Amino acid sequence: NTDIRGAQRSLPAYRYTNAAGEAAMSLPNVSRKNFYGEDWNRDYFWSTAVFTELEHQLGDGWKTKLSLRHADNNYDLTQAYARNGGGINPADN
Repeated sequence: NTDIRGAQRSLPAYRYTNAAGEAAMSLPNVSRKNFYGEDWNRDYFWSTAVFTELEHQLGDGWKTKLSLRHADNNYDLTQAYARNGGGINPADN
């Protein structure tokens, strides 16, 4: 039984002009271990898996094998996007 939880990490890119006068993009120099969004703007993934294998020797070098695996994956995501004319209200999204 495995429980894996992770926060979505996204950072804004900044547009600037490089030394050659060309438009370029860069990310801020911050740690990727931290989440910089709102508390309600996260995603979580849970995975539970079981596995079993049964092997039986039949004789004369023959054998049979049965393998079973079951996985239960869950994904919980809350996101909001800014649109024309308004801000983000977590109660509405």
